[in-house]
Order: sequence, then C-alpha cells, then structure tokens
Amino acid sequence: MAGFSEIGMQAVVNEFDMKELYHPTLFPIKQTNHLTWKSVENLAEVRQAADIVARGTSLREKARPAFTRIDGDLPKIAVKRSMDEDKLYEYDELISYIREDSTDAGAKARLVELWRDDLEYCYNAVTNRVEWLGLRSISTGKIQLTGENNDGVITSFDVDYQLPTDRKRGYYSGSAAWTNKSSAKPISVDFYNAIQAGRAKGIKYRYAFMSDKTFMDFVQTDEVIKLCGTFAQNALNVAFIPTIETVNQVLKTIGYLRGLQIVVIDQEIAANETTGNPFVDNVVLLTQNPVLGETKWKRAIDMTVANPSFSRAERGYVCLKKYGEEEPILEMTAGIANAFPVWQTSNLSMLMDVKNSSWNEGN
Repeated sequence: MAGFSEIGMQAVVNEFDMKELYHPTLFPIKQTNHLTWKSVENLAEVRQAADIVARGTSLREKARPAFTRIDGDLPKIAVKRSMDEDKLYEYDELISYIREDSTDAGAKARLVELWRDDLEYCYNAVTNRVEWLGLRSISTGKIQLTGENNDGVITSFDVDYQLPTDRKRGYYSGSAAWTNKSSAKPISVDFYNAIQAGRAKGIKYRYAFMSDKTFMDFVQTDEVIKLCGTFAQNALNVAFIPTIETVNQVLKTIGYLRGLQIVVIDQEIAANETTGNPFVDNVVLLTQNPVLGETKWKRAIDMTVANPSFSRAERGYVCLKKYGEEEPILEMTAGIANAFPVWQTSNLSMLMDVKNSSWNEGN
C-alpha cells in the first residue's frame, strides 16, 4: 500500500494499550520459550509449629506440603479483518489527493486512520479474548469453549482447575440468595463463614472479587444497607450512597472479616454469540492476594520468519501483520497471540455461588 511502511505500522501499534482490561494486573504478563504452561500450587499455607521434644530423643520428620500441578498448551488466539475494493479505492483517492496537495494534514490523518483502524481492532480482539479467558476461569474454575463463546470449538483446549468441592460451594447455611434482600446475610454469615473455612486450612482470604451486577445485589441487601448507611451518616456525615469505596471502608471496621475488601469486575466483551461480563454473575471469588497468576505467552512465529510478503509489528504478546490477497483483491490485517492467563493460586481460592445453596456456577 502506498504511503504505508512497517516502521510507521510499529509506531502506530506502540500507541495501543490495555488500560481497560483487568488481566494485566490480575495475571502479569510473562514471556516463555515454550508453547505450554504449568501451574504448581501449594494446597495450604498453614503456619507450622515445631514439636516440643525430650532431649536426647530422635526428631520426627515433618511431611512436606501437598502440591498439585495443572498444565496445558498455550492456545493460538487469532483474528483477521479485510479492506475490500471499495475501501482500497477510497485509500487510493486519498493518496492521489495528497500527492496533489501535500499540506493537507487532515487527509494524511485519514490515510493513516484507514489502515490503523483494522490494526487496533485486531489488537483489541486478541487482548479481549485473553481477558475473557482470565475472568471466566477465575469465576467458574474452568474454561469450556462452546459454539456460543468461540467461533470454531477446540474442545481439546478445555481447562479445569479442579477446585475441590469444599472450595466451590453455595451461600452458607443461615443466609439466602443475595437477590433476597431481606433474608440474605452476605457479611455476617456468608463472608464470615468463608473466612473461617479458609482459616481452618491456613488460608487468609483478603479479597472478594465479583461482577458489577453481583455487587449491586450485595449493596441492596438489608444487612449491607443498614451497615453502610450507619457508617456513611455517622462516620462520614454524608447521605448514604452505597459505593464500592463506602462498602470497603465499612468492611475494614468489622473485625471478624480480617480486612476483607471487595473488588468489582465491571467488564463487557462480545465472544462470538455471547456478549456480557466474562466474570459470571452470582459468584464471588475469595483470594489471599490481588495477583492471581501470570499471563504466559510465546512470541508468534510470524515475528521470527523472514517473509517479504507481509508487514508486521508487535505490542506485548500480540503480533499484528498486514498482507494482501489477489482475487478478490483484499488488504488483510491479522492479530495473533500464543497466550493464556494461568490461575496459579486456584487451590488457595474459594468460589462461592451467592444464588444457589450449592455450587451451580451462579446459574
């Protein structure tokens, strides 16, 4: 394409970012030389005390902590978009116009925009899929591709973190579904019992992740309204507004919650036929740390092979390339990544269904 260069392509791609995505924070990006990922987890972090023994006697050997290993392949994530004849004629007309009047900055900007839009679209599509994988896995304990959430099902990629049943449960007895505003006790029963169950296994839950919709159900329960309303009116001397900031300030004052803080996942991604928050509703993820693992990625082979038939650029784990097709004539843009957000702390986490009395993935 006239007026296009690989150097200019890389300069444009360098402007792309992931500011609206959660996975770079939850799963910091880490490059690997392999097309596989592994997660080795300690199943408990109990603070073990030494024995008190009689002098002159043999010491008893302590068993090592139990470990589990989960592994799999880095999936290839890819998307492409084409610029057809009509767009190419528009592009050609702009090239001719700029040759006649090289001072028109608006025309030059439009020229770049014509090929930049497809690059940004492909970059966002790839990073959105990695985001979807991360948020879906931490809210369900697995990844299952279907015709609704992926165009072209690859069943061999399905991942199950195999959380034990005592870490995938419904709301605790004595409470009720969070949609039941008067009967639900999300703080004094559900959170309290979850924290106690974690402590019994040496796990200190500090963060409760949930979708924006689940959070809205949470703040509309009578228990939360009463606690937050009292705090807002008395401590802050303001009218009650159940914001995430107000809720977390209240939670800090409740000793038995031991510093538990809520993290709201407010995201919307279109995955084939399904559009919505990949962190499923009516589920709370309880974790010790705000960082849950790593986004493992391997550089696309397209960035390493010598091929003059296409132009390429790279941003993070995403390879972007442009190439042409002859019949029908098309200018193609593709985004490619070998990447997967590995949930390395899954067996130190708990998933709680706040709609059902037993785990049903919030459905």
